[in-house]
Amino acid sequence: MQRICRSYLPDPSITLRVDLATAFGCPFSGNITTAAVLRMVEKAAAYGIKEITLCGTVGFGNPRMVEEKFSACRLRFPHINFGAHFHNTRGLALANTLRAYEIGIRSFDSAVGGLGGCPYAPGSSGNVATEDMIFMFEEMGIKTGVDLKKLLDVCSFLNKTLPQAKLASSLYQAGLPNIINKKEIS
Repeated sequence: MQRICRSYLPDPSITLRVDLATAFGCPFSGNITTAAVLRMVEKAAAYGIKEITLCGTVGFGNPRMVEEKFSACRLRFPHINFGAHFHNTRGLALANTLRAYEIGIRSFDSAVGGLGGCPYAPGSSGNVATEDMIFMFEEMGIKTGVDLKKLLDVCSFLNKTLPQAKLASSLYQAGLPNIINKKEIS
């Protein structure tokens, strides 16, 4: 990392980001403590890295862990822009995304259709589906600037082009809500 930072950080047109894989748990080591995450962030920050993503590579994280690790990181390293990367292996990617957002994280990795995984992490499934995440935020009134209909068109294209890659997107499976009457029921 030292050589990469020395070569590229002086160039203002290049941004380096470090992704800390398995920050919420590892299939080989088990629990990853907040102290261990802070040590890794400190090493990256010492090289001048200003963007760091904490990754739930195998889906071990939960909203409480997300709050604990991100809060500790942001408190100790307020000059770092933190991002989140969650796999949906155990069905908590959207809950973790929402908790990260609620505590101030604004950069999220995702994959159309929930595709992805990690070839080095046994049992890792796809990433949080972009369209599910965008739908959640938009339904909460959080503007993303993403056109969900076009994103669902991309899912359809992927589904036709790569039928063996089963899309794990709930929104793609269910579709956008068809609201007949917009008045609220109380």
